[in-house]
Amino acid sequence: MSGYDPFAPGPFEVAATTVELPDRARGRTLRCELWEPAGPAGPLVVYSHHAGGTGRVACFLTRHLASHGYRVAAVDHSETSVPELQPRAGETPTERAARVEAIVGSRVPDVRLVLDRLASDAAGLVGHSLGGWTVLAAPDDDPRVGAVVAHAPGGSRHPVPGVVAAPLRFTRAVPTLVLAAEDDEPVPLDDVLDVFGRIPGPRRLAVLEAAGHQHFADEIEPGTATPEEPQAFVRGLTLAHLDAYLRGIAAAHAVLERSATARFPRPSHSARQETGGGCAPGRLP
Repeated sequence: MSGYDPFAPGPFEVAATTVELPDRARGRTLRCELWEPAGPAGPLVVYSHHAGGTGRVACFLTRHLASHGYRVAAVDHSETSVPELQPRAGETPTERAARVEAIVGSRVPDVRLVLDRLASDAAGLVGHSLGGWTVLAAPDDDPRVGAVVAHAPGGSRHPVPGVVAAPLRFTRAVPTLVLAAEDDEPVPLDDVLDVFGRIPGPRRLAVLEAAGHQHFADEIEPGTATPEEPQAFVRGLTLAHLDAYLRGIAAAHAVLERSATARFPRPSHSARQETGGGCAPGRLP
């Protein structure tokens, strides 16, 4: 494809709507932010947010993918709406552990429900932190998933204290791109490398220098690098991987080949700071 540039905005205007997906088997309803191009819709991409997030935590990315023709369903996972998965006053450590286990256990079924309702062909999965773990776990025994992009994924066999410990089985090989942040604290680079080393099949890794855990979301930690350059790499590389494996675009493969095991340039710093709200990403309250 002449002039292929996954880092540039796509040609389509984007509309965002909120949809609700009844899940009668589990007695709940999932909410999704659905990002769609004002033009021919391509494959579905399901976005899985970090712990404590929502489907609107990475609009910089979901809008970019939709502008290039993808339908993007950014799910609000069950922990955002199911009462028994919410923290309670006076919760004992045993009760909290059981609740966190239930949250982790709900995530892959959430993704599969979205695929059941919205996917008509091979789909892509993109996720951050606990969402990165989710999209690595979801393809097990599910042939609908054709490509995975995991941003700072959980799933290390030795996570830092306070971060959810969730195992990965990797029973099915799916083309996978992993993006890591050099200065990530909740999911350090060594933890990402532990996960990456166990991924079967085609896999690539890129490290964003001087970036932190929240450079994969709209709002970043105070005192870290400004988001523009790291987020530009996140947008472009995520799109290139999906284009390569869902659309078969040869030029996208070329971009990925140049990016394999790359460490992307250190972004400039600025006095401007942006702060996020809610609980720490990668951790559950």
